Amino acid sequence: MTDGRTAGDRAWAATDRARRILVAPAGRARHAWRSSLHLRVVVTTLALSLVVLLVLAQFLLGRVTDGLLAAKERSALDEARAGLTQAQLLASAAQRSNDLPSDVALVDGIARQLANRAGNPSIYEVLLLGSPGNPNDVPEFGSNQVTAASVPGALRQAVQQALELVGKGRNQQQHQ
Repeated sequence: MTDGRTAGDRAWAATDRARRILVAPAGRARHAWRSSLHLRVVVTTLALSLVVLLVLAQFLLGRVTDGLLAAKERSALDEARAGLTQAQLLASAAQRSNDLPSDVALVDGIARQLANRAGNPSIYEVLLLGSPGNPNDVPEFGSNQVTAASVPGALRQAVQQALELVGKGRNQQQHQ
């Protein structure tokens, strides 16, 4: 069932057909682009609209992301402040009490109450450490086996800097 052509002729014919199938539409599109002002205006308008839409979407996505991160940061700071206030109240109540618990029991109780603030099972882990200048003044306690070594160095430095700023602010207020 051969048509008398060689394999080379058939390959050349297949290549020629493929070229006509692939190149012909591009040629027609090129001709339509050059000959139709309406097509150029519509395509250019759509392309520019797409660029503007992408830029606007990127801007809005950035704003939404920044807003969500800021809200999460505020929420975390508020939660930390509330936890600190609760811990201070518990420590003050223990000091006023007639039967003072041991330091270990007090720290353990405070840490467990702070860890369970968000419900049970806890979604927070609590790590109570002594002050940087005097680490032996309070027993170290971490909920769920959290240790001081699990705190990243950058976080430690940020907390230390914040404590120094707070200390400077208190010293300035006392001298006024």
